[in-house]
Amino acid sequence: MPIQKAHAAFGYVLIRNDYADGEVIEATVKSDFAFTTYWAKGAFQNFNVSTGLDWVDFPTGHILRPGDYVGGVFRHTAVGETVVFCHDPALNRNYTPDIDVWSLDAQAQVVLPVGTRLFLCSGSLLIEGRKFDEPVQITIKSEDKIAVAESKCYGLLFR
Repeated sequence: MPIQKAHAAFGYVLIRNDYADGEVIEATVKSDFAFTTYWAKGAFQNFNVSTGLDWVDFPTGHILRPGDYVGGVFRHTAVGETVVFCHDPALNRNYTPDIDVWSLDAQAQVVLPVGTRLFLCSGSLLIEGRKFDEPVQITIKSEDKIAVAESKCYGLLFR
């Protein structure tokens, strides 16, 4: 079983799921799942138990949104220490905000414009001399800011 922890994200709740390397879970998935699921570290190798066939793997940076799910029974194997964030509308007033993926290579920089709402899922950022370590919500309020990645960063942008 993964280790789970809830995190605040701009008025919503994200659940962080930590899986050990090689951990195997079996999940019954419905095609109408309303979850948004994001792989921030590690990966899942997937096998469709229902069909007996290998399935598409989920690498770091992969996202599943409502409408992306395929029904069936699946076996997921964590490759490396794996961190998956999940937004469940049932925990969030039955609402799913617009969520986009975000990443930045180590030592790269980017301008974060006013209004940015970034949930940093993995990595470490410097924004105007202030260090932000995962997991953390970052809001750019008054003026555009330059962010520099100390390590490879993965996150979610809330619109």
